[in-house]
Amino acid sequence: MNLSRRRCLVTGAAALAAPVVHAQPGDKAGFALVLARLRTEYLSQGSAADAARQLANMAPGGLWPDVDYADQSVGDWRAMPHLARLRAIALASQQPTHALYGAPAARQALNTGLRAWLGRKPVSTNWWHNTIGQQLVLMPVLVLAYDLLDADVARDATALLQDPGKVPPEQATGQNLVWYATEQLVRGALRSDTADLAAASASLQSTLRITGDEGIQADYSFHQHGPQLYSGGYGLGFLQDSARTAAWLAGTPWGFAADRLELLADYALQGIVPLIRGPWLDWGARGREFTRDERVPRPQLVLAALKQLQLLVPTRTQALGVAVGQLGAGGAGATGNRHYWRSDFMVHQTARGYLSLKLVSARTVGTESGNGENLLGYWLPFGVTYLLRRGDEYDGLPPVWDWSALPGLTAPAETPAFTGYQRHGQRFVGGLSDGTSGLAVMVLDKLQTTARRAWFFHGDMLVALGAGINSSHPQAVNTTLNQTRWVGPVHTDSGPALPSGGTLALTGRRWVWHDGITYVLLDAQAATLRLEARRQSVNTINPALGRQGAEARVCTLTIGHGVRPVDAHYGYGAWLGAARAEDANHAPALEILANTVALQAVRHTQDGLVQAVFHREGTVMLDTQQSLRVDGACLVQARPKAGSWQVDVADPARLRSTVRLQWLRGGQVMATQELTLPAGEDQAPQARWSPPG
Repeated sequence: MNLSRRRCLVTGAAALAAPVVHAQPGDKAGFALVLARLRTEYLSQGSAADAARQLANMAPGGLWPDVDYADQSVGDWRAMPHLARLRAIALASQQPTHALYGAPAARQALNTGLRAWLGRKPVSTNWWHNTIGQQLVLMPVLVLAYDLLDADVARDATALLQDPGKVPPEQATGQNLVWYATEQLVRGALRSDTADLAAASASLQSTLRITGDEGIQADYSFHQHGPQLYSGGYGLGFLQDSARTAAWLAGTPWGFAADRLELLADYALQGIVPLIRGPWLDWGARGREFTRDERVPRPQLVLAALKQLQLLVPTRTQALGVAVGQLGAGGAGATGNRHYWRSDFMVHQTARGYLSLKLVSARTVGTESGNGENLLGYWLPFGVTYLLRRGDEYDGLPPVWDWSALPGLTAPAETPAFTGYQRHGQRFVGGLSDGTSGLAVMVLDKLQTTARRAWFFHGDMLVALGAGINSSHPQAVNTTLNQTRWVGPVHTDSGPALPSGGTLALTGRRWVWHDGITYVLLDAQAATLRLEARRQSVNTINPALGRQGAEARVCTLTIGHGVRPVDAHYGYGAWLGAARAEDANHAPALEILANTVALQAVRHTQDGLVQAVFHREGTVMLDTQQSLRVDGACLVQARPKAGSWQVDVADPARLRSTVRLQWLRGGQVMATQELTLPAGEDQAPQARWSPPG
């Protein structure tokens, strides 16, 4: 590549629009290295298989007759295939084995096609397509074919690459800022512009920090579009692009600082890896993006970024290597319980399976619908619990789901349409975790329906309790234990169930086993099992997917509360420990200590762990002699420890600075403790007490 030619191309009007800072002698090797890395990157991406056909179909003026250049769609912008086809031709022109390698026709098509795009100036009503989307496709064209472009085409096309400092500030946040800075990086490399590369590096590194705004949060979750969990969507792109751009600039004057790269590695290990199980990257952390049709499973993208970070962050090599080994083997990302308190999200993984819980409070945005995506996701953040062993349990289901009966949901049988952000006005929503076990709560108030809901994660078991379920909605209210793929036989404690499908009332049954998960019916008088084949048009969730039909076999377990229930309740467990139906009887013993509007609590009999949600002041029995009293609403987890107890306490509402505890034995107060809860958003709102033995 001729670097001097690149510098002389940027003259006249382009020089006035974006002044070039010529490379210093020490920078020249850096420019060459960055350009070589960019070229290697873009040569490895995309396909040139269709390039010759697309070149042949291009009209003499550089446009394609089948591309809708007047389209202004906010979602699937139908003008974009033009640039995608140019990218394929650019890639073909650089592949020695391709018929278009070095071909004058390829050079002519690239110049004619770019001139046509620049002259036509297609515009979307979505600013993202105009200033980020088209540039993401244009950058590979410019890097691969820059030496083939006429001076005016190279100048004007490069000028489309944006500068983060020249766009509205509200657009340049989180992953959007990373995209803009990447445009500036590529622009600087093409122009040999030291100022561009320095500014791009500074912008990219500025995002590698803990923030209360959009970006990496104190709990290592990732927010985009407000306080909305997006670790598996925008946050995954952030990981990929930050690692990629850091690799491009490594060993040059614009390389990333070591502490910024360490934070990026920590974010990957603690914020994204725990959300993975086999091919599954939790849908609850992907916003509206999980309704998209994707060719590459997202865990594979995470794995590639981790391997890149192994080379960039020597202080995290061992931890990254462990994660690479786990994900490369298609297993669990990480075991243990993790509560992302900044995002109202809990994940629980063991060797046997994966559980997660998505909530929304007055502090967060639960999900979003926009650009034609996630049209039916109204209920997604209201207690949806995903239950998995392998990671493929929900594959293909969204198009055929009953979206008012999502896994773990308590709701009326209605799915309202919505656009924009899904919110919830309640504050007493959140969780507590000690890294091994955890519990969570939601005071639900949505669509004329209220409830006190609690979840308890311990070992291979999830216990879910609901109390005070009231609704004035005209549709029946149900709690869904799961709505998953129907895979293989279903058994109950009375034997095989519905071998050919159908509906079965589960009155009198103690458990249901399906696909390695045992559903323990603790308080489920009106439970129902339904096995069926469903067909639906996929455009009900995302019109961009087209109108082709979708089919799936579905297993749904629900507890009915009736129409306009008053003070209804439920209790069930989901146990991951029985790979065979004949083992379902061996679920761990547990005791529901209370399930009322005042207190929801369980004791795990095997090891004595007690988990309790106090909705107001009260007392919970820890064993036959000892009890714990609290002075107000909070979460408590009490674990027996070598003759004493480890007591963790949290205030999910984040309204209390202290919690007063009393330790009782035989009804007598033995100790009193005023626990101070952390202030601010940089720490989980929980504290620990070890009472006297």
